[in-house]
Amino acid sequence: MVLSKRKEDEPCGYLDVNVSKSDLRAEGMSLVLNFLCRLHKVNPPICVHNFRCYSNSGLGDAGIRLLTQLIASQPYPLRELHLSHTGISEVAVATLVLSVCSSERYPFQTKEGAWTGCWMRVDNNEILAPITLVTALKSLKIKGLEMVARQSRTWTRYTSPSWATNAEVTPAALLFLINEQKGEAIGSIGSSQAAFQESASAMRRAQQAVTTAQQLLEVEGAGDDPEDPKSSLQRRVAVARWSHREVDPKSRDSDIDGRQAGKGTSKGCGATVQLSGPGSHRAMAMWCDIALGVTALGSALLGALLALCRSSSLARPPPPKRSQKLGDPKYDIQDIVTPAAAGTTLRVLSWLLADSPLGPLIRRVLLSQETNGSALLQDLALQASHDPGNFAMWHPMQRLSSEERKQQEEAAKVAGTKEILQKGFGSGAATPYVTVEDFARAYREKRILPSQAMEKLLQSVKELQPKFRPFVKLLEEDVRAQAQESDRRFGSGEARSIFEGVPVAVKDMFRIRGYPMLEGSLWPEGSDRNSPAEKDNHMVRLFREAGAIIVGTTAMTEFGVTPLGYSVNQQGPFNAYNAKHYSLGSSSGSAVAVALGLVPVAIGADAGGSIRLPASAAGVFGLATTYGRVADDSSSVTNGSMQKSGPIAATARDTALAYAVMSAAEPGNFYSQLYGEPGLPPLHLKDFSKSDLKGMRLGIFWDYFNDCEVSVLDSCQRAVDTLRSLGAEIVAIEIPHLRSLQVAHGLVVSAEISTILGDLLHNKHQLEPSTRIQFALGISMGAVEIQSGNMLRGWAVKHIRQEIFKKLKISGIVTPTVGVTPPEIPPAALRWGESNTPLLLKLMKYIFLGNLCGFPGISIPVGYDEGTSIPIGLHILGDQWQEPVLLRLAEALEQQLPRRTPPSFVNFLGKD
Repeated sequence: MVLSKRKEDEPCGYLDVNVSKSDLRAEGMSLVLNFLCRLHKVNPPICVHNFRCYSNSGLGDAGIRLLTQLIASQPYPLRELHLSHTGISEVAVATLVLSVCSSERYPFQTKEGAWTGCWMRVDNNEILAPITLVTALKSLKIKGLEMVARQSRTWTRYTSPSWATNAEVTPAALLFLINEQKGEAIGSIGSSQAAFQESASAMRRAQQAVTTAQQLLEVEGAGDDPEDPKSSLQRRVAVARWSHREVDPKSRDSDIDGRQAGKGTSKGCGATVQLSGPGSHRAMAMWCDIALGVTALGSALLGALLALCRSSSLARPPPPKRSQKLGDPKYDIQDIVTPAAAGTTLRVLSWLLADSPLGPLIRRVLLSQETNGSALLQDLALQASHDPGNFAMWHPMQRLSSEERKQQEEAAKVAGTKEILQKGFGSGAATPYVTVEDFARAYREKRILPSQAMEKLLQSVKELQPKFRPFVKLLEEDVRAQAQESDRRFGSGEARSIFEGVPVAVKDMFRIRGYPMLEGSLWPEGSDRNSPAEKDNHMVRLFREAGAIIVGTTAMTEFGVTPLGYSVNQQGPFNAYNAKHYSLGSSSGSAVAVALGLVPVAIGADAGGSIRLPASAAGVFGLATTYGRVADDSSSVTNGSMQKSGPIAATARDTALAYAVMSAAEPGNFYSQLYGEPGLPPLHLKDFSKSDLKGMRLGIFWDYFNDCEVSVLDSCQRAVDTLRSLGAEIVAIEIPHLRSLQVAHGLVVSAEISTILGDLLHNKHQLEPSTRIQFALGISMGAVEIQSGNMLRGWAVKHIRQEIFKKLKISGIVTPTVGVTPPEIPPAALRWGESNTPLLLKLMKYIFLGNLCGFPGISIPVGYDEGTSIPIGLHILGDQWQEPVLLRLAEALEQQLPRRTPPSFVNFLGKD
């Protein structure tokens, strides 16, 4: 990479990039391109002038997407794009052409005063019918699209054709489709051209390529007015086609300037960077990939640093951009394109971001305003600050109004939880799962003793743990001792509640007497975390007091920083329905244990979907309660603002029963600390068993709801139809600024957890690579970003409560829980994990509002993906303190929708 020296009158620095003839594979290439897409955000900007990538098979579809992003985003044009011998197809070429032709920056004027376009060379690829592709592009009615068949190899961007003096007739792209294309020899101009132009199959292929390219770029070219000077595709594309007979094989890989390219050498601007020779180190391709990626990034970063140091405005931030008016309801969540990393590549990336001397600079570039959407977030926060009724919200909990408290107290009088916790709900619809009430009934009828049931459970854990790995630690003798105490209480008529003798598992982030609390990590020798806890967490104590048997700690991702669910340290868990796939998390072990039938209830925690996501992937229920509803003294709750605790359970009834146990008010609870007494509203389960949903209004933001995979959409739409058939009214709603709220959630939750645990970066703690990256990014966030996130959070809580829940009288906001099927675990991720930001954002697309705004949310199993057998969940978000409404909806849906257990499900009570 060569960075040209910026002159005083030049608006930016120019970078020439040459990764030709290198062993740089897809991961490394994506890493380089993703960084190049960010360089124009620095001050002063650095723009890519020339990009040469010939004879490199690592470009791939992800690389093409990033190149189009580079073309569209950097403020100054890309002059040269050399992609011969890269294996790209018609779709890639069409995508690049349309991205150039839809940009106002092409054509452009050179220093010499001539007009020209982006010089694009794409010979020796997978384009079977180049002229047919041009014909298909012409069908878009792009004004001035013409095909130029030039036989001269000397016609390059340095010559002066007649059009070079007139911008109006200058092509935006100079596209060279050389005759020789991999897979089929096109031949010279003449009969072969005619044959391909007349080929119906070739035309269909080309038209499909153009259509796909339009969809990728979201360009509606056919609808543009050719006479409109502002038409998005009013550009001219000159296509030069070289004859196979006239191409000198010795010069086929030469630089387009006419200079012979050396082995991986980029010459220009008086500097040379040696990258790699072709095939010289094939046996070490992986290490070449890593080394080249780091070298390329390091070179570019050094150039960026030098350019920044020359700037007198290094510390001056750009002003916020007013691109949205506060309250704009347009759906704006978009997928992002950033490189994924796993295995050894992830380890190198982790070192680069968290431990290298360049780490702080790279992290600030990655967190720059234009890159992650914080510029828009800051502008919206600025607008929100002008609202006299708005304020930054550091804890998403509003004081109950007198009317709200009165309603809660009246409901508790007629539907309190005390009697239900003793007797249960009574008979209900059949379920294939073994429930809390099934255990209670079996014990009361003396068909089995708690001690006998626990022996069967321990045996089942031994059989299933090696394959699915849901548990971190299970003390068999402790379980047996608890079961014997339960036997005694049953024998003396002292059963404490319906939970007497029922096994309950606990996520490995809550204290359990006798167990170490590891939080998914491996602690250094001598750490007190490796020692057994002396007392129980508040929730654990409540379940013990109800007679439940605590059966161990369940696996979680390290400190809950990723929703993928797989823990490198625990080498699991794996999806209960398809062990090749992620289980989602971070309460992954709890959900897998419930899905397999080992326990009917497990305790989870949720700061970014960590209860609801794994519950969805496990085909069970997951309730993330209102912020502050469940008392919890863990550090991530007392020092953060996102985490809520709640149950993961086999059925809606089990979920309701567990909610009733763990939500009992604790003296000195957080609500009372904020607002004083009388404290939290009383618990109730009003209308839980009432299946008639008349009078309930369910809100759906349809653009948001529909933005998911087809299998997910089909199952969730059927569930919505079922709710409608039960009497619920479906109401169309709009939720403004979802993208910025998603950014706010990510920034704030990362900063909070890094504040609590970021010191682990600097001691002997062996963090997983993805955890190191997350903590490093978290400690790099600025105060303005965090304050902006909390300012917009305050506005969102106020807006959603007043405009949606109250004004529209919405009982719940309905979406899918997860918009995509959990993917297979890459083999490289099994040892070191995976960092995949685009996937994480897709997984968390529908659940972050509940954490950011403190609202309760529940995931309800509603279907299965037929290709993978993995379950699909429907998510319902409620207003603060409205868990009874969510539980009622969950119970109503469960009565109507079929369910199936995973193949390895155990039924140690012998339930029919």
